[in-house]
Amino acid sequence: MLKNFFNIKAWGLLQYEIASLVILLFFLPSFEAPKHLFLIIYVVLNLIRQFKDGSLLKTNRSDLVFLFLIASLFLSTIFSTFSGEEWRGLRSNLPILVFGWIIARSNYKKKTLEILFAVSILSFLPTFIYGAYEHFLLKRFYFFKIHSVGFVNASGIYLALITGAALSIAIASVEKIKKYFFFIIFLFFYLGLLYTVSRTAFVQFSITGLIITFASIDYKKSYIFGLISLLVITVIFNAPVIKKQYIQQGKHEVLAERDMIWNVALEFSRSNLSFFGIGPKNYYLIDSNIIRESLNKRGEFYDSSRYKYTDLTHNIFLSFFIERGIFGFLSLIGFMIFWIKSLISTFKSRKESLYLWGASLSAFLSVFLAGLTHTTFSHEQGILALFFFGLHEMYTKLYINKKA
Repeated sequence: MLKNFFNIKAWGLLQYEIASLVILLFFLPSFEAPKHLFLIIYVVLNLIRQFKDGSLLKTNRSDLVFLFLIASLFLSTIFSTFSGEEWRGLRSNLPILVFGWIIARSNYKKKTLEILFAVSILSFLPTFIYGAYEHFLLKRFYFFKIHSVGFVNASGIYLALITGAALSIAIASVEKIKKYFFFIIFLFFYLGLLYTVSRTAFVQFSITGLIITFASIDYKKSYIFGLISLLVITVIFNAPVIKKQYIQQGKHEVLAERDMIWNVALEFSRSNLSFFGIGPKNYYLIDSNIIRESLNKRGEFYDSSRYKYTDLTHNIFLSFFIERGIFGFLSLIGFMIFWIKSLISTFKSRKESLYLWGASLSAFLSVFLAGLTHTTFSHEQGILALFFFGLHEMYTKLYINKKA
């Protein structure tokens, strides 16, 4: 297969499509412009191929959830109650959702899925090595930064997501060389995760890892004990992420002022309930005057020490509820339920595709668990999460459900 793949002269539309996806994965954590370019190229090529082979007109089980997500994005932009950055929000979020939709309804062969999965892990290595160089040698940042992904939580959540995927393929690999190779990569990724000092990401991976190792108990019981030992050592030796927790506890700021940010979002929601929301990326328009007026209507006193105003809600559920309204919030909940049901329904058959099941689980928790304290499901993390969701959804549709 690889021999045919590298024979460019013999390429058809499918090969160009997969090549653009591979290049996208390489640029995803590193460079902005090429990442966006190849995301668009992949989407266009995939849609053209599906149209030509007739599969675009066939319904897929995930079509409905993406229809509602995309519809809520458009409706919250068109009927936004605030005027600001809603159209920029539409432009930045739409390609990500379309990417998730088309990759979930694609029909790649098993070997192609395996190669794409391995590429997603290996393509991260150059960016990871550069991040280590910046942090440990240049000491440019106080935390381990993933070049194009962003600061503490953004980098941490992305790294936790791909660390979970690396653990999945390491456990699922049958060949010893391949297994040892991916376990080494996993350990390096885990070490980097500790230095991102993102507590959210550390909790996200810990839960992901424990579930994956428990799910792999048919392979080897030692995996779960090995991971628990690794987590215990992390705490005992006071790793940077653990040290940060102690510092925040000492300052009585465990939530790092997120409670003040959520107070703004919750108070705004009480008096400004909207079916389509204020528009994507318009949260920054909520200021003290709006909150003060909301409190005054109920005869309550405005205490500025209880509120903090930022561009983000630091909670994916509040973000959708305020920016995309009731309809957008329900579309998010619908997607979450669909994803959970997919993971549960394929649990019994996970042995034949543990690496895909584990990566999808890691992606799910990166969106909805990490989303409790961070605005997820966007940018690089959103693309990678939907990539792993799409691969697992594709495998389920083509190779698990057909057996039933």
